[in-house]
Amino acid sequence: MIKVLAVDAQEISRKHMVQTLSRYGELTVVAEARNFHDALRIAATHEVDLAIVELMMVGCDGFELIRALLSMRPAMKILVISARLEETTVARALHMGAGGYMAKGGEPEDIIAAIRTVAAGGRYVCPRISQKIALTTLLSRSGYTRRGDTLTSGTHTSDAREGGTSRFETA
Repeated sequence: MIKVLAVDAQEISRKHMVQTLSRYGELTVVAEARNFHDALRIAATHEVDLAIVELMMVGCDGFELIRALLSMRPAMKILVISARLEETTVARALHMGAGGYMAKGGEPEDIIAAIRTVAAGGRYVCPRISQKIALTTLLSRSGYTRRGDTLTSGTHTSDAREGGTSRFETA
């Protein structure tokens, strides 16, 4: 049984998460928290294997919550489920000790796979974010730069959106 703490300032998101997780017998949500202080209080008084954390909270930096939870309970696993999908945000959360990162609104099966992986001590980054990071890394290593939806490299300019167009400029 994986004991979960759900942390999200948005009640509707938190309740949806709890409802989704309740369908899986191997998981139990032992508590819910809407802010930094509630999460720390619950972590101090409940046995929690894994905390699902949304980074965006009023009056609190979600990264500080990750740090505080792991400081209090080093064995606790952290899975971030957030609307923040910037590569630097994902990297920072993983660097601070989160075992996984999911885009908010993911499929229940993906969330369960992430929970299982992180709870077992593995790392998980959802496909949506993984693909974005892989593409950015590939383009960067290939000499491209990105500005918004435009990629440039020497004499080549490309629309980076899916189904976009490319043009080659001649000097």
